[in-house]
Amino acid sequence: MSLASYLIPTGWPWRLVLYFASRRDIRGFPVAIAANDTARAELACRNLDAAIALLETHYARGLRHIRRQVQQLFVAPEPHYPAQWVDPLRMCVFSLARLTAPDTDPARVASWLIHEAMHGRLARWGIGYGEPMRHRVELACTKAQLDFVRQLPNAAELCAAIEAQLQLPEPQWSDAAQRQLRLSRLRQTGAPAWVVRALEFWYRRRAA
Repeated sequence: MSLASYLIPTGWPWRLVLYFASRRDIRGFPVAIAANDTARAELACRNLDAAIALLETHYARGLRHIRRQVQQLFVAPEPHYPAQWVDPLRMCVFSLARLTAPDTDPARVASWLIHEAMHGRLARWGIGYGEPMRHRVELACTKAQLDFVRQLPNAAELCAAIEAQLQLPEPQWSDAAQRQLRLSRLRQTGAPAWVVRALEFWYRRRAA
């Protein structure tokens, strides 16, 4: 999912968070990590390493394109989506919670990276992420995921999950639906009520 166009329109909030993040290199990718729990941070890095290793084995040509497209990876306590693309920084942000979840495996993480890198490629081609184009953009990114996963052995369950995403109706990607989804997920994380109200206020101001 790409949030750069309608949730965080510029890169400065991410630059602020990145300033305080720790950094390392994982298989040639600069990686920033915002996590207070050292054990979880290490698990996230191991899962990223395994995912990139899988891409090196099964998606070598595509990985070369990804390396050109993605300038850095960022592991952050992002509550909304497993991963997202921040176009001003050409950065893929991974959710710490999803990256360290028990059911997260290298194939799933690798597919998220492919999906988000495709967002970046489409943005560089001048294809926007506004509401009229959003459904088509998401279909293109999800199909890129699926093309990769179909090459993997023992990936039938993941293939089925990605194929189900292709069936999501177009209204699912409307501005209003996405706003409600983000607010709902934010509440589920236990975010303070004032944070939710502030985001609701900001949405109303943008829609006015």
